[in-house]
Amino acid sequence: MTYPAALPLPTSAYGQQCLLDQTQLTRELWALSNNLTPEQGGLGAGTHLAHACNLLLPDTAFKKNRWSDHRAWTVMQNEFTCWWGPGAAAKTADAARIGIGYWLAAPHETAVICCSTTTDGLDRRVWGEIKRLFTVFSKRDDIGDFPARLYAGDAREILYTGDCPSGPSENNCIRGIAIMQGTLEEAIGRVIGSHRPRVLLIVDEAQASREALIEARVNLRKGCRDFRILIIGNPTSRTDPLGRYSEPVQGWDWFYRQIEKRPFTYFSKQRDKEITVQLPYPKVTDWKTKHGHVWLYHGFDSPAMDAPGEAERLHFLIQRANIEQDVDEYGPDHVRLYTFGLGILPPEGSENKPFTEQLFNLANASERVQWRYPPLLVAAVDPSFSTGGDRFMYQLAKVGLATNAHIKIEFQPPVHIQPAPRADESLDDFYCRATAERLRQDGVDIEAFIVDVSGSHSSVLSGIERFYGKRGGTGINSRSNPTALKLAKDEQRPASMVVGNLRTEAWVLLRNFLRFNHLAGVNAEAIRELCAAAFKENPARSKNLLQLVDKKELKAALGKSPDDADTKALICLHARSRYGLMPGNHIPSPELFRKKPVDKPTPTVFRMPVKYGVR
Repeated sequence: MTYPAALPLPTSAYGQQCLLDQTQLTRELWALSNNLTPEQGGLGAGTHLAHACNLLLPDTAFKKNRWSDHRAWTVMQNEFTCWWGPGAAAKTADAARIGIGYWLAAPHETAVICCSTTTDGLDRRVWGEIKRLFTVFSKRDDIGDFPARLYAGDAREILYTGDCPSGPSENNCIRGIAIMQGTLEEAIGRVIGSHRPRVLLIVDEAQASREALIEARVNLRKGCRDFRILIIGNPTSRTDPLGRYSEPVQGWDWFYRQIEKRPFTYFSKQRDKEITVQLPYPKVTDWKTKHGHVWLYHGFDSPAMDAPGEAERLHFLIQRANIEQDVDEYGPDHVRLYTFGLGILPPEGSENKPFTEQLFNLANASERVQWRYPPLLVAAVDPSFSTGGDRFMYQLAKVGLATNAHIKIEFQPPVHIQPAPRADESLDDFYCRATAERLRQDGVDIEAFIVDVSGSHSSVLSGIERFYGKRGGTGINSRSNPTALKLAKDEQRPASMVVGNLRTEAWVLLRNFLRFNHLAGVNAEAIRELCAAAFKENPARSKNLLQLVDKKELKAALGKSPDDADTKALICLHARSRYGLMPGNHIPSPELFRKKPVDKPTPTVFRMPVKYGVR
């Protein structure tokens, strides 16, 4: 399918006497708010919205194209609309412009709720675009003093202040909401509380969003004359919220049959020659779901490729050179090429990875935390008592309440305790003594310590406790059965019904803490280890249970053992079991408030390496 060319702007009052002395923008907005059909002399709500959006802004602020026209049209065709697309497809910018256009059609009775994962994500993406575009619109000479107030800072709101027949309402607004911060109830409550006759809910980065928030549309649309929901994102997996709401009514098998391989010739800089590869191309670009409709804007159909001049005019859209670079760097079958280069769901069987770099970027997981209260200190060890095998990895973490009232687990730089035993002690005793000294040096209580005692490491905990001088640590066998505890607040099943062993439970728990923006201080090496992992395609225990590939397989892929990732997963396991923290719940346990508030943010402490370890 090829999308239609950009729509020509009309000069028509559509047979409406009341519109004769109005501007064309006013005519289009009026026709949109009244859903003026062709039978009534109009063009249909979708076309009127597209026209209105094109009349809102000068070309210097927004460069329209056939994708932007088509996207505006799609929003009015179904109650539930989903956009797929690659990176640099301007999905967020189009959603922002549409949100403003939809609201301006009847601002006295309309709520537009735009959601992204975090406040930072809001400011960088959909809310940032809305604020920019509305500021440009409000300065137009021909609209006068438009009755609306833009609230900066934490408010993230444009409020209509003009006359309302039904009286003023704080929900006659465009509002930005961070849906992965705060509790699930808070996020849903802020959305559901925006009841108006007309409502548009925009969910940006839907692949990393909360499914429960999308489900809140059931309550949000009650009493609405016109309700719309738009979810947008880069297709990553059939199992994330974007994937689950995009399943064709014919099933995923039907979808994969619509993807064909076509030859793609480009000049490889790496090989210094022209190469032809087979790349996926969708034979369909839209389909029905049980919820509504999905529209796929794939990389090969970018308007920037329409003509030579368009590449320069639409420089912000994905270009052929971008696809060539991805193919050259990652190869023709790489998941990243599918998701970010072409905007196509990766092939079945390639999406079985619990982590992607995008998840860490969206969660700002590498940043440091400003603490409201002095955090608790928690530590973990993934032991190895060999001189040439796996690393003996020590991980310290801070757990507590940040200044933004969110529960955080902040990982400190990991420590590889290197073998340096005394002449009179065994290697086993050295590692146990070194760990105990590290715990005391860091101020970690033994009860806040967890270690993997699987395999030949059954005695390591007792050895560490002996040198520490106190019992109370936690030893777990990562090969044992999973627990009966939940993996996240929005997951009703116990872990034993989701995963096949305790190690997988710990990694999935880490993923969920990441998904709900609880993690900080995740170092680059740990991200590499986590992103290299995958679930078994056919785990021996059960096809219905997730199970990580064996550690030796992951070690072969990385060239080393994933010790850094394993210790962080242990920390997450301990945070839930010992302190009752649950992904998605930012209400802390009482234990986190035993100390007085911090007068000023707690600085990160960097210690010199001890003689037996390096940071």
